[in-house]
Parts: sequence; C-alpha cells; structure tokens
Amino acid sequence: MTKADLQAVIAQKQAELIALSDFIHAHPEEGNEEFLAYAKVVDWLKSNGFDVEEAVLGLKTAFKATRNVRGGGVKIGLLCEYDALKGLGHACAHNLQSPAILGAALALAECLEVPATILVYGTPAEETTSGK
Repeated sequence: MTKADLQAVIAQKQAELIALSDFIHAHPEEGNEEFLAYAKVVDWLKSNGFDVEEAVLGLKTAFKATRNVRGGGVKIGLLCEYDALKGLGHACAHNLQSPAILGAALALAECLEVPATILVYGTPAEETTSGK
C-alpha cells in the first residue's frame, strides 16, 4: 500500500464525498436529530461494502460500520461526526469531517495488504450530549 494507492481510491470517490459534504452543510441538524446526515452516511457506507449496525446503544442516529480486509484482524476505528451546533450550523466542520472519515475508511479497506477490520463509529450529538 502506498500513499498513491490511498489517494487513487479517494479520488475515485471525490465527487460523492464532496456532494455528501455539501448536503450535510446545507441541512444542519442538532445532536440526536441528525436523521438526514445519518441516512446519507449510512447509505454511502453500505453502498461501499461496509456492514452497518444501526441505532447503536439505543441512539437513533448512531451506527457502527464494519468492513473486514483479508479476513479481518487488527482493528482500526474511526469516529464519524455529523451533528451541527444550535444557531451556528457546521461551525465545527462536521460536514467536512464525516466525508473525510468515509474516504479514509474506504481507502484503508481497499488498500491494506494485511488482515484488518475497519470500524467506523457514527457519533451523534458529539457537540451537545453523550454521542461519543
């Protein structure tokens, strides 16, 4: 796996990831109410080969996505945030953070040459309550 390999995977998904960022930015949702962002992120993960457990720990907008590489092995976890701040929207840039995490997760899943399990944790209400 080289840096160029990782960049190539991300480049193939660039337009999708930018569109996702733009969508989340245009639809800011406060903690535990991120239903639109949640649905878009979960759909993207599923369409890119991740198994997704939804409504994790009873949180309606939390998820755990998993993708095994070469049979699974060492676990690599990434946190995906998508909530907005009341009255400020995406002042903490979660509209950028979540697509960046998705791109990184996919690039690792496609390029790792060793057994691994890629985990993406969707953390709702990161800015306000106990989403993490």
